[in-house]
Amino acid sequence: KKSFKYRLFPNKKQQRLLQKQLDTCRWLYNHFLKERKNFWENDKISIKRSQQYKSLVILKKETLFFADIYSTHTKSCK
Repeated sequence: KKSFKYRLFPNKKQQRLLQKQLDTCRWLYNHFLKERKNFWENDKISIKRSQQYKSLVILKKETLFFADIYSTHTKSCK
C-alpha cells in the first residue's frame, strides 16, 4: 500500500473557513451523539443513522450556519 502526504498552506481567509467548518462539524457530531445518548438513556431506543441524516437535512434548511457545510447525505439516506 502506498500513501502520500501533502502539506497545505492555507491563507488567512482559507484558515477561517476551515476553522468554521471544523467547529460546525464538531458541534453537529456532539449534537447527534447527545441525541443518541438521550434516546437510549430515556427510552432505550436506538436511533438509526438514516433518521439522523434526515434531521441533518432539516437542520441545514432551517439554519444558514449549517448550509455551508458539505454533506454527502443531504438528498438520500443509505
